Amino acid sequence: MEIYKSRIAEKIDIHTHVFADTDCILHLMDRHSVERSVVLVMGMDSPDALEYNESICLKLARAHPDRLAAMVTFDLSRIDEPTHCASEIERLERGKEAGAVGVKVAKELGLFARDAAGDLIEVDDPRLDPIWNKAGELKLPVLIHIADPPAYWRPVDENNPWRRLLGDMPGWIYHGRENFPGFEDLMRRRDSILRKHPDTTFIGAHLGSLAWDMDVKGVAALLDEFPNLYVDASAVVDQVGRHPEDTRELFIKYADRIMHGTDLIVMSVWETDAEIARWVDEMGHYNSTIFRFYETSDTIPTTHQEQRQWEITGINLPDDVLQKIYYENADKMINNK
Repeated sequence: MEIYKSRIAEKIDIHTHVFADTDCILHLMDRHSVERSVVLVMGMDSPDALEYNESICLKLARAHPDRLAAMVTFDLSRIDEPTHCASEIERLERGKEAGAVGVKVAKELGLFARDAAGDLIEVDDPRLDPIWNKAGELKLPVLIHIADPPAYWRPVDENNPWRRLLGDMPGWIYHGRENFPGFEDLMRRRDSILRKHPDTTFIGAHLGSLAWDMDVKGVAALLDEFPNLYVDASAVVDQVGRHPEDTRELFIKYADRIMHGTDLIVMSVWETDAEIARWVDEMGHYNSTIFRFYETSDTIPTTHQEQRQWEITGINLPDDVLQKIYYENADKMINNK
């Protein structure tokens, strides 16, 4: 597959993950004119994983301040402890002092993280209210990913577009689980946070988790209701590309509220130049599909053909819209402009 050359010179990738002590992400950024990437700290339900990933992300951001920025997170595993909230607020304050540009909240909240009694921690648990408030006070936007695609709650049959992925990842099959939250309940609780904390800025990952069902209408309604919400468009083009007209309308109408993201994941340290070059080529195809989707009207294979065996249609956005989505919105967000 030929690498598509984007016509827009500057980009910020608001949504990336680095789990290995390596700066190979810079090589991929150079390939695609990505000026800056935001690396997201993970591990909300595992203190050891959180500390490890935080050390990597902050180290990279310190080493390459003009190219990389970090969003920190907070620990849910000690939520029952009396000092939990105060200690996690201190963590955010230390992150801010270390140069963090936001707070990352992963789907562990609501789906996996549990309290001392073994109960799932609900998305709108009131014990977390002071943390949402502190993020607003510190002017740290909260990039929040709640739930998974709605199809994860449906039978894994020929009518489920995610059946190949779920076949490989059975732990993500939620259909038939007892005492497990539904997709709609998770969205309702997420919306409760947005409503309760209007002075905190939130970024809904993956178009606010509402475009994974091959539809974008709910995204517009969400943005209309919550002026404190923005969204990133990471890991959604294979879905929204099946409805290019509605998607194009959404991206143009809300061009000031949508940010480019890839959900890129770096898992390994590549030791040689040849290994780095091979990885850059592999990931270059992924990025190329995203840029081609935004910038052309082409019929395009999905980013993961082995799992999603359909084609998508590009939305050919105007250059002024592309500049906002690729760069300007994220630049304002992470630099508090």
